[in-house]
Amino acid sequence: MAINKIGQVATDCGALVIIDPSYLPEELRNQVCAPTIGQAFGECLGGAGFSFQTKMDGAFTIECSFDPDNGDLYKITVVLLP
Repeated sequence: MAINKIGQVATDCGALVIIDPSYLPEELRNQVCAPTIGQAFGECLGGAGFSFQTKMDGAFTIECSFDPDNGDLYKITVVLLP
């Protein structure tokens, strides 16, 4: 199983959100990050998204794993360690 760094994502609010961008108008940022207040993660926007704490601002590495047999992408990992 090969793990490849495919990019990074940055945050200035101490949280990251995984969501279909078509569901996220800019003015909803506070609503989307609300599940990370007082807990590590949670669904947001009625289940259309999922947000989680990073505990810090900065850039975070994104890694992916590909199936060695068929080359299909099967896992994305956001590395939250500095």
